[in-house]
Amino acid sequence: MEELQETARRVIRALRSVDDGKYSNLRVAVIGGLARMYYCESEERVTKDVDFIVDIPGLTVTPELKTAISRLPNSGFSMPTDVLYCGYTTPKGTAVSHQVDFIARDICPYLPSAAQRVQDIAEGDIPYISRPDLIVFKIFSCGLRATTTRKGGIDAEDAEQAIVEDRIDDVVSYFEDRPRSWWRERLGLPEEDGGADSKEEEDQHEHEHEQHDEKEDRKADNEGDKGGDKKGVEGSSEEDVKAR
Repeated sequence: MEELQETARRVIRALRSVDDGKYSNLRVAVIGGLARMYYCESEERVTKDVDFIVDIPGLTVTPELKTAISRLPNSGFSMPTDVLYCGYTTPKGTAVSHQVDFIARDICPYLPSAAQRVQDIAEGDIPYISRPDLIVFKIFSCGLRATTTRKGGIDAEDAEQAIVEDRIDDVVSYFEDRPRSWWRERLGLPEEDGGADSKEEEDQHEHEHEQHDEKEDRKADNEGDKGGDKKGVEGSSEEDVKAR
């Protein structure tokens, strides 16, 4: 974790200096795996990347930001493809290389209050997203993957369950295509009273999703068949012309 934190600090320093301070007023915060490791000492997942949410609208600016950082001389940053890496050697002589990602605010539920302007971040400090916001972001990302199977739900710790419970109504209203019971199971929350009714409701939603997917598949197949028939007709016409 210490190495990941050092990478985060190096990114912040780079943001201060890149393009003569062009991004010094940019608000940033650390999210994702590193933030979870920071709050959950028992976190066993090993992450090798550092994720920042950045107060930049649109999705085209973040590649420009990564490119600018990768061009800093003697900084240890590189971008062999479209992925930004931070590489350096620790005092113990260990070679380190971490992927760095910038996530535009547009694809997140909101810009967390913990986000700070780069120029206001004290040397050595790391602006982590707050624990409640981290949970909300996790819920949000879970919603974006709502078409996955029921397996692999989020295991909310006791200290987190109250926060998740408090936000569950907002989540259900935002993602209207999934019932409350689905979210509770997905987020590792205990089943509410009336579980049988909730299960029936969830199964109905699952059935509707399956029907929708089957309908889309049939539509795609029909369009493909029509395209093939059209080509066949056109081909026959050419052969007829040649024969004549």
